[in-house]
Amino acid sequence: MVIKLLLAVEKYVLSKLQNILDARNWIESKRTLISKYSSDQILNSDHCSFQKEYVSPLTLSFTGERTIEAAIKRKHNVTHSYTVQPVTSAAGRLLNKFLLVLKEREDEFGSIVVKNMIIPPNVIVQASKSGKSTAANHYIFLNDVLHPCVHKKFLLFLDSWTIQTNQNKFRKVFPHQDSQLLIFLEGSTGHIQSQDLSLLRLWRYFHKKIERYTHINRTQMNLNDRQYFINVHSIIHNQLSAPQFKNLIKSGFIQARITNETIEQIEKPKDICFKFYDLYCSSQDCDERTLLKCAWCKNILCYYHLIEDLHLHL
Repeated sequence: MVIKLLLAVEKYVLSKLQNILDARNWIESKRTLISKYSSDQILNSDHCSFQKEYVSPLTLSFTGERTIEAAIKRKHNVTHSYTVQPVTSAAGRLLNKFLLVLKEREDEFGSIVVKNMIIPPNVIVQASKSGKSTAANHYIFLNDVLHPCVHKKFLLFLDSWTIQTNQNKFRKVFPHQDSQLLIFLEGSTGHIQSQDLSLLRLWRYFHKKIERYTHINRTQMNLNDRQYFINVHSIIHNQLSAPQFKNLIKSGFIQARITNETIEQIEKPKDICFKFYDLYCSSQDCDERTLLKCAWCKNILCYYHLIEDLHLHL
């Protein structure tokens, strides 16, 4: 039994090492093409899914209690998700817009929903039955998210998900030959996709901090779920666009070996946005507890003045 277990572990480790080697070899095989583009022209985009309702992995209980239960608003909120898709450059820039795909019964929002939604300028909001990006959503991503933010010459890295590997669809939006799409080797994205190595970890960290705050403080929300998701991720995108996080975004491309650059000190969100000594919001006549210190203006903000009032620097 022990021998079988050791053999299984060895096989798994060797498989992982082979994946890393294949990924690095693939990047090296594209080195000539990569060298034709500046760091500002080298782009990466990836999808990141979030549960509709955050459930803390920790809770208080009495010693010896066998069954520990936790309450949630709706059961399907922890089994269904929605998706964000930002774009970053090897120069450490987070492009001006990102795609947010919300789960709806149909692949579109109802007329009343559209009428009542407030869409910040840094978000393109779409719908799908699964909450994941579809072929139609991907076209919107290319046309409405990427196209306004790039010039004719750029190199875009995407993973091997079927809906985004079609070169013909890419060419319909970007006919210029200096606009190139590279699809990562299947199974390699955990090792050479820059957003997996940097940005999306930061994005999840921000999201987790916001969700924990609302749970711990039992925050009374004045927004419906859709608007809450839109506002939260608009804020996260805007905060991560701050100059302090430039090197952190760059580091993902360096770790992926897409670029080779020496960067200075890397500043992290926990030090920039979540290290503060003022326990209460700095907004006038507000006695709510602090959620975040803005990376742009350094103001100390609560949930209401950050999320519901949409504290953006654009």
